[in-house]
Amino acid sequence: MAFDPASGLEGRVRIGAGDTVVAGIRTWRITKRTAEIPVAHFEASTDADSNVWPGYEKGLTDATVQIEGHYDVGTTPGPTESGAGLRIGVTVSLDLFFTRTPFGYTNVAGFVTSFEAGTNIDNQTATFTMTVRCTASVGSAA
Repeated sequence: MAFDPASGLEGRVRIGAGDTVVAGIRTWRITKRTAEIPVAHFEASTDADSNVWPGYEKGLTDATVQIEGHYDVGTTPGPTESGAGLRIGVTVSLDLFFTRTPFGYTNVAGFVTSFEAGTNIDNQTATFTMTVRCTASVGSAA
């Protein structure tokens, strides 16, 4: 089979429970982590230097998403109709797509833990960078 790389074509940020898209995503990166819990027991293996090698169990899991995006002010900008509603602590729902089919992560729930915004004076789009702490499980991309 020929190599057919995925290329991000679309991503969305929604605030609260509605389906109103408030911003477009330019770049995104999701990080998922699981804590490792060492389990030492009397049958743990040791090496030639008498180091004990414990087994490991899976612990608590978390995820964060780093996003760079463009504000969408639409025709009636307001706190829920535009990116103006993006701020620290706000609850968001994210669609993070690798391809438009769609293939990626949909309806990723979380809240904003860091936020930065700005623009250039040379007529470029206003952009933002934010970190979202995921508050529900994030499975495999589908």
